[in-house]
Amino acid sequence: GEIVHVRRYLLVANQTLVSQALHELVDERVAAGPAEFHILAPQSTRSATAQILGRAPGPFHSLRRYDRDADRQEAEERLRLFRHAFARLGDALTGEVGGPDPVAAVRKVLERGSFDEIIVSMLPPKRSRWPRGEVIADLQRSVPVPVTALIHDEGDDLASCPIG
Repeated sequence: GEIVHVRRYLLVANQTLVSQALHELVDERVAAGPAEFHILAPQSTRSATAQILGRAPGPFHSLRRYDRDADRQEAEERLRLFRHAFARLGDALTGEVGGPDPVAAVRKVLERGSFDEIIVSMLPPKRSRWPRGEVIADLQRSVPVPVTALIHDEGDDLASCPIG
């Protein structure tokens, strides 16, 4: 028999998991040949202020914990919606919610498996909740896998996501 190479993609996205542009990119990769996708949804952080306040002892400590839970639930819900949209991929689509630093979260995933390409789908830096504005450059410097960036325009409508 013929040996078939299944391309493995690590797709890093959270708020943009519901975007039309990302869904089209996944469809393109699927059309190009056998493919498997692992979705990494780094949980976003509500605000830098909450992060800072959460580190200090006192009344804001529990606020930060609540925020983290809400952020994780939002990421899990987006992941669920994405998996539902691509249910036809079956076992070729896996996913997880990662920590808030997308670069560290990617490194953790790479410790467990190998990929042919990392696709990072994110909002423009001004709108992104990820704590590091240089996610793409950091990944390109620090991982041995090609990194593709899908930066969404300010005008992209992500309102199809029921959780904001």
